[in-house]
Amino acid sequence: MLKKDILTKQGLRTLSDKMGNYDPMSYHNGSIWPFDNWFFVEALDKYNYKNEAGKIRKSILSSLEILGSPYECFTMIDGNLGLKLHTLDGQDLYPEKIQAWTVGTMFSFLKKS
Repeated sequence: MLKKDILTKQGLRTLSDKMGNYDPMSYHNGSIWPFDNWFFVEALDKYNYKNEAGKIRKSILSSLEILGSPYECFTMIDGNLGLKLHTLDGQDLYPEKIQAWTVGTMFSFLKKS
C-alpha cells in the first residue's frame, strides 16, 4: 500500500499502476478518493505508522487545496491533478464538486495535522 505503484504524491490510488486494468482516468480503476484514503490513514495510525499516515493526510489536503473544492475523487497523470474521468463504457465523467464524505475526511485530517 505504501509503494510507488499505488501511493502517489497526491494520495493513494484505487488501483496499482501494475494492474492490467489500471486507468488513472477511470472512476474506480486508478483515481484517488479522499474518503478511501481516510480509511487507510486511520489504519496506519492505529498500527503506529504515524509518519506514513501524516504523509497521506498532507497529500490529500494539498490536493484538495489545489483543486479548490472537496471533490469526491480526482486523477493524477504525469504528476498533474485532474478532474476529467470516464466510465467503463467511455463516457466522460466529472466528480461531484462537493461531497459530504470528503468534507468529513478534510475535517478529520485537519484535526490530526
